[in-house]
Amino acid sequence: MCDYYAILGLEHKRSESLSAREVKDAYRRSLLQYHPDKTQGNRNGDAAISVDQMAAAYRVLVDPGLKAEYDRGLQRSSSHASSHLHHDDSRTGMEIVDLDTVAFDEQTQLWSRACRCGSAFIITEHQLEKNAEQGELIVSCDGCSLWLMILFNTEDTP
Repeated sequence: MCDYYAILGLEHKRSESLSAREVKDAYRRSLLQYHPDKTQGNRNGDAAISVDQMAAAYRVLVDPGLKAEYDRGLQRSSSHASSHLHHDDSRTGMEIVDLDTVAFDEQTQLWSRACRCGSAFIITEHQLEKNAEQGELIVSCDGCSLWLMILFNTEDTP
């Protein structure tokens, strides 16, 4: 899972409440530090943080509800993240979405969501059933190194 606190340089404030101003200031500092126009030829082999990752981090950490949900996701995924992601998370984008925002195709019985690379994230019923107890599923894009965490609830039918 992408560490939004690290992206914005707020690792030391992970367990504290953050004001909207603190998050906004950290976002601006991060933009200045990692923006491609500012860092051309000055990467020194460091993993670049994308503007999309910074924007996603800002969007989540500035909203108290999304931040609380993200923090819960961090706690849940920390125990089994290594089994899903076998590489450096700072180099990988991960978006957190609700299953309701993912399109379902009646004919193929598959859920899909377009990726910015032009490919797609594909989700099967089997994957959802297998992860029903956790209420989350992490899938990779078919065409690039981005990841999608899908949060969902299962309903018991009478």
